[in-house]
Amino acid sequence: MIFSILLYLVTLAVIYWPSFAGGWHYDDYFNIVRNKNIQIQSLDSESIINSFYSEDPRRGGRIKRPLAYLSFALNYYFSKDRVRGYHLVNFFIHLISSCFLYLFIRNTLNLPLLKPRYGNLSHPIAMLSTFIWVIHPIHVTAVTYIVQRMASMAGMFYLMSLYFYSSGRMTKGVGGRWFCLALCGLAALGAMATKENSAMLPVSLALYELLLIQGCNRFDWKKTAAFGLPAVFLVLLLGMLYIGPDAFLDGYDNRPFTPFQRVMTEQRVVLYYLSLLFYPISSRLTLLHDIDLSTTLWVPWTTLPSFILVSALFLFSLLVLSRKDPLIAFIILFFFINHAIEGSFVCLELIFEHRNYIPSMLLFIIPSIVLVRALEYFSYSRKFQVFIIFCTALTLSAVGHTTHAYNTIFGNDLMLWADNRKKSASLSIVHNNYGNRLWEEGQFEPAYDVFLKAKQLDRYQNLIQRGLVLYNIGLYHSLRQNDPKTALYYLNAAREISPGYWEIWYETARAHCQMGQYAQAESVLTAGLKFWPSDPALLNGMAIVAVRKDELHNAFTYIRKARRIDPQLPSAMAVEAELYRRKGLLKKAINSWSEYRNYHPTDVRADLALLELFHDSHQHGKLAGVLGRLMTHRGKNSWENLIMEAAHPGNFKAYVPAPDKLIPIIKMVLEVETLKAEAAMGENQGEPGRGMVRTLVCPVKAPVVPVTVSVMLLPAWVVLSEKSPRSVPMLVSL
Repeated sequence: MIFSILLYLVTLAVIYWPSFAGGWHYDDYFNIVRNKNIQIQSLDSESIINSFYSEDPRRGGRIKRPLAYLSFALNYYFSKDRVRGYHLVNFFIHLISSCFLYLFIRNTLNLPLLKPRYGNLSHPIAMLSTFIWVIHPIHVTAVTYIVQRMASMAGMFYLMSLYFYSSGRMTKGVGGRWFCLALCGLAALGAMATKENSAMLPVSLALYELLLIQGCNRFDWKKTAAFGLPAVFLVLLLGMLYIGPDAFLDGYDNRPFTPFQRVMTEQRVVLYYLSLLFYPISSRLTLLHDIDLSTTLWVPWTTLPSFILVSALFLFSLLVLSRKDPLIAFIILFFFINHAIEGSFVCLELIFEHRNYIPSMLLFIIPSIVLVRALEYFSYSRKFQVFIIFCTALTLSAVGHTTHAYNTIFGNDLMLWADNRKKSASLSIVHNNYGNRLWEEGQFEPAYDVFLKAKQLDRYQNLIQRGLVLYNIGLYHSLRQNDPKTALYYLNAAREISPGYWEIWYETARAHCQMGQYAQAESVLTAGLKFWPSDPALLNGMAIVAVRKDELHNAFTYIRKARRIDPQLPSAMAVEAELYRRKGLLKKAINSWSEYRNYHPTDVRADLALLELFHDSHQHGKLAGVLGRLMTHRGKNSWENLIMEAAHPGNFKAYVPAPDKLIPIIKMVLEVETLKAEAAMGENQGEPGRGMVRTLVCPVKAPVVPVTVSVMLLPAWVVLSEKSPRSVPMLVSL
């Protein structure tokens, strides 16, 4: 056992090493990065209970997968948004799962019904089949893709429950048996509190009892009903409690398929999963798959054969194979049963690789038995055994290499979506997500072209995604083209299709403000607040509109409410600071801008506002330090351009820097600091250049910090006052 654990640990560490450098992907943002419920600051009961909600309960959120979200909350408490901590937890969940899978398979092969046939080979079969499952690349999306801890952690509890059930049924003592069965029940509750597909666990346990413990020499309908019907009833009951009676078909209004089409398509999807499990090459593995929809039993033509094949495999295993080889029958039935929820009419996306985490757990017992039996059969020929071992090792190395390469792709979000775009070139959401990553990299024009491609393809698994593409196109016209009229065309269309995203309402209001249409902006935000009455971003937007309309009292009302909901919302700090400035409360304004700058040190508006505030409050000693920071942001840009960029009408902010006020302040500060620098240089003997260098490294009578800042500001003063350009390179080089 210890050797097996070490083997799994070392192998997993090698093939999953690239994943530790990976970041957030896709649904990670909604479920973790932007989920305020899991961003707990303490371990008090209120924070822990709030973490159980997938969305803010004040916005209609409900308890969903509470153990999974609690694990994210604990991760956040100890490591905040440092992603490596999340990857480590996912890694050890997968390792623990491998240990319990090994133990469960070994227990199963030593059951009284199976021990005569497999008992002496239980260790090598359990070890090899678990090893194949552990290193398989199809599980990368369940382990490396952080949010799918929901799948892997549910699998871990699922395996614990199976193991404790098998141990309890093999234990002779009454006390030990009930102890194991109690642990089985606790692990089952853990699985079901992590992800809904664990609801099939009672059926798996009933099938395990029926086929592998009780035995099924001939099919007994009474025995089957005795174990099967209570299990099915329990699954239905859990479904009603967990999901709700109306939720099974909820959401089909936004799907490009009907419940019947989904069920038919899933027959092909399940067979595709099987092909991936036994033929896992890199070109077939990706985060989002594009699969043709089965619109009828004959379109595409593979639909009906797939339906017949899946039905035949299931019925043959249940009715025939269960008598001849109950282990193989159980493995096949286990695979199909645990795909039953996500492969049914329940309104979900069509295909995801992580859905195989539980169903595939026992599948590799079959090839492992074949390999171990082959080695046993060829015991008379050492050469044949070496050849089999060599081929197996080569195959496993190739599988591990594929997993390592897949993890490398997940190491970079831009690389992930570029790869996914090649493999699912007809799927609009893949192009949209690739465009988002280009946008974050500052490649705005290529991103816009990709958004247009996504719109042109118009192929989605969820029609709400169409609104997100239109939103991104509208955002480009608003922020990059300064064309709010075109932006509003796309944003309004996006709002009609995808009204459930507050960002669309916020950006629509921004575009109206760009056009000076403050009443329309207020109307949009008011409508948005009907959906999300406690959304701090929308309240912050209302405060900005009120500032633009010079309704300071209303602005204070909105911004105080926003800050009560989210005291650390940076944008609200900036609005509050501007309100204090307009009220003449300069000290409070300075404090708020300083607090904001701690969160956004690269936002030049904070330093521009502080420059103005320090000047108005006659704190001239602090002006040079602020201007020095601004110089690091300015680069080769002119002061006028720097201020105009911060005052861009697309910047939906309360504070709008005024060049006609700030430029004179900058000139004054530069002039004063230049005089200080010249005075300091005059105190040094020798050449002016050498004296200037000494002010940076040697103690002088003048204060060191002001002199240093003065020397830094000299190039800016030369440029601003249009002195001889020949002096600029010298000053810059110093």
